[in-house]
Amino acid sequence: MPHFDEEWRIVGRQINDRLNEIRGSIHGHRSPIKGWQAVVTGHKQGPSAPPEDGWEPFEMGSVWGGKDVTMWFKADAPVPEGMAGKRVVAVLRPGGESLTYIDGEPCQGLDRNRDEILLLEKAKGDEKFGVLIESYSHARFDEKHTFQRADLATVNVDIHKFYWSARVVFDTLQILPQGSGSQLRMLDLLNKCVKMVDLGHKGDDRYTESIAEAQKTLDL
Repeated sequence: MPHFDEEWRIVGRQINDRLNEIRGSIHGHRSPIKGWQAVVTGHKQGPSAPPEDGWEPFEMGSVWGGKDVTMWFKADAPVPEGMAGKRVVAVLRPGGESLTYIDGEPCQGLDRNRDEILLLEKAKGDEKFGVLIESYSHARFDEKHTFQRADLATVNVDIHKFYWSARVVFDTLQILPQGSGSQLRMLDLLNKCVKMVDLGHKGDDRYTESIAEAQKTLDL
């Protein structure tokens, strides 16, 4: 949290809570990625090619891991017709530290702070992606992880933009001099903007209109 006097700490917590709620509305239509398979390739494994055999069905929500374990997951992800015309991402939370491959190509790392992979800026609704994940558990501790989520999701671009713009401002507040005029002015602006967002009408036009107005104010 920001280094404010107690009153400002409370405001900071309220802003953070509202931002987290806004983040939860970034994704619209969601479609679970099904048919996962997994294979353990052993302990103390360096980067390597995906295994060719040993794959077994893996249920979402299952636990994996141990001390210094490498595990691979794979599934096909067809884009539903209902996502046509939308930005589409894969939301993946396998746990541990992971590297994702899309259609055989290294794509992006995954961890507790990164769980979203852009697949399409504008989907046609007939695409299909091969998703492959190489995951690692801690090399020193006997850690267990739960594969919590694997979905395709559409993205509301305006909500996405406002959330990340506001989050950058929030993070900047934490490194500005404590109690400085610039810090307090920025805090007031951000607090005003997040309060402009009509969280009571998520999913309808009033919500998206309030996001647009909040973004306009934040950009001033």
